[in-house]
Amino acid sequence: MKVIGKGGLMMLSTYQDNLIQLARNNYFETERFYLKPISLSDLLEYHELTSDDEALKYDYPAHQDLEESLWMMVHWQLSSPLGKYGIYMKTTGKLVGNISLILSEEEAVARIGYAVNPNYWRQGIAFECLMVISTFAMKQLTLDKLLAEVHEENQPSIKLLEKSGFREIASKTASSLRYPSFIEKTYARFS
Repeated sequence: MKVIGKGGLMMLSTYQDNLIQLARNNYFETERFYLKPISLSDLLEYHELTSDDEALKYDYPAHQDLEESLWMMVHWQLSSPLGKYGIYMKTTGKLVGNISLILSEEEAVARIGYAVNPNYWRQGIAFECLMVISTFAMKQLTLDKLLAEVHEENQPSIKLLEKSGFREIASKTASSLRYPSFIEKTYARFS
């Protein structure tokens, strides 16, 4: 994309252009859900998800109290909201999960992640939202591939990625706040 700056006409990098596209597309709708940025008013429902040890067993330790969830919501969601969406039920407006699309500054790649409140598991929520966001990413952004990294024991997420058109491209030993060492598989969907 070309823009006019103080120094005249300039070309934006792929990263800059993709970031602008995320800013222009901060709201999505599926058959059953709205995907939009999370706000402070969602704190109790956000805490319901982030304090659930089962929901986060392959990710990070569950939040111990509302204050921890508040800080993490501000730090991870609100301080840099582009590409980060809450999953809200159309029928009730309840926040039941989140999905994110994080751009790489170095290459034409984005990483996708998602979490759904266990009270709403096995209802096709993650699939429905993953398809909308990944289709948007591959059609509207300039990407060579969309990546998802998953703990090798997280079979439901692996099956979801495969059903959504992702395929395994790598595995490596990784560490996280929860696991000092585990095998992380990388799945990709290509343009």
